[in-house]
Amino acid sequence: MDEYHSSEADPKPASDSLNLLIQLRNDFIDNIPPHELTLETPNYQLFKCRSAFFGLVGEVICELVEEGRVKDPDLIQAHAEYENYRRSGAVLTKDSPLGPAFRTKEDIDYVNGILDKFIDCLKS
Repeated sequence: MDEYHSSEADPKPASDSLNLLIQLRNDFIDNIPPHELTLETPNYQLFKCRSAFFGLVGEVICELVEEGRVKDPDLIQAHAEYENYRRSGAVLTKDSPLGPAFRTKEDIDYVNGILDKFIDCLKS
């Protein structure tokens, strides 16, 4: 292990966290539908534009940082900035066609970038 990765005492194997991050990055839907999302929308739970997705990403990266499994100062800073962004309730742009409970393309690009950073770290 290098200075940015944790020891063997991790509560969860790094591969579990890496697989979850990869799933969040690749298996969820980036596209914003042209209509309002409802629980009846096919694959509703897989749309990244839902605020719940942003909360889930926050929980996963928070766990990685708080448990010391990610020690890279740049990632710790990225986590802090993400939490401030997420807690502010402010989307990067205010023009989501789906309304205030949903995120925009810019927000999805932002969260994908966060996921990419953490995935790259855990892969190395």
